[in-house]
This record gives sequence, C-alpha cells and structure tokens, in this order.
Amino acid sequence: MKIVYIITQATWGGAQAHLYSLIKAQVMRGNAVALVYGVEGRLSASVAKEFQDVQVVRVASLVHPIAPLSDLKAIYTLRKLVKNWQPDIIHLHSSKAGMIGRLATIRLPMKVIFTVHGWGFTPGVGKKRQLLMKTIEKALSRLTTAYICVSQFDYDLGVQSGVITSAHPARVIHNGVTALTGGKQGDQFRGLCTINGGTL
Repeated sequence: MKIVYIITQATWGGAQAHLYSLIKAQVMRGNAVALVYGVEGRLSASVAKEFQDVQVVRVASLVHPIAPLSDLKAIYTLRKLVKNWQPDIIHLHSSKAGMIGRLATIRLPMKVIFTVHGWGFTPGVGKKRQLLMKTIEKALSRLTTAYICVSQFDYDLGVQSGVITSAHPARVIHNGVTALTGGKQGDQFRGLCTINGGTL
C-alpha cells in the first residue's frame, strides 16, 4: 500500500508527534510512505534521517497563512506529485494542508483521510471565522473519504456542524491508540480505510 502524508509545518508539536508515530508504524508494516510538508523542522529532519525509504518532499508554497497565489501553486504542485506517485491513500494533517490537499485531489481516485487536530471553527474562534471555516469544511467534506478525530470533542463538533455524516464518517482515535475497536461504526470506517487487505 502507498500512503502520502501531508502536513503544513513539519516542526514539532502534538500533530507532528502523532504523524511521526504513524509513519513509523506504516514503515514497519512494509508500506511505501511519502511525507510532504511546507515548513521544515524536527519532523521532516527526523523522518529523513531515520526512515531512508520514506520520500520526504518540501512544497515551499504550502504555508500556514491564507495566501492565494501560494495556495494555488501548492495545489498545482501537490496534484502533480500525487498524480505521479499514484498513492492508495492521501492522509492529511493540519487545517491548511487539509484544505490544499483535498483540492489537489479533485477527481483523482485515491482515498482521502483528514485527521482533525482541532477544527478551524472550534469555539473561541471569532464568529465570522467560524462561519467561514464551517462553510469551507462542509464543501471539502465531499472530497473526504473519512475523518479521524483525535478527541471526542472534535468528533461531536463535526457531527453538530454537519461536517461528519454517514457519507463522510469519522472515527475517534486518541493519540497513542493503534487499534480500532469493533462495532458497526468501526467496521464501516475500517472498510473505508482498507486497501488491498491493508488498513490505514
């Protein structure tokens, strides 16, 4: 199975530590892995040093602030990379990478997973920004095979906001938890994330 992980900032923090663990686990499973990032740092350096079979690629136009010209360039560059690599799964981390990555995969056949490390419309964000980010995420949900939420709070907020639906389901997987539990929801999610007998 071929997996491409995309994150905006390959520095270090909760999302980066989580992604490092995922990359390590998939390498140990023998899967082909690539890491694409915008801002280099500890994560990109560690992956490049410790996992020589992982392709580590910087897309300089993938930046955190909204920057129309850079964003368009990032979408074009990511789409070109993805079409060339033909991965089975695109796994997106961070809000900006989640937006750019999904736009880059429009009409492409691979499955797209977005791990939510906090929604852009979470309580505490200004009302106008909440509305904007919720509208954007609802539109992008059509390009999302499934979501992974690292907290029950994010899952509940996604459901309440109409982003997480039966057509675009989610699963709560806390950091450090490697196995999916059973049940109807778990079986549905596992089916969406399975490629050629392998599970994300």
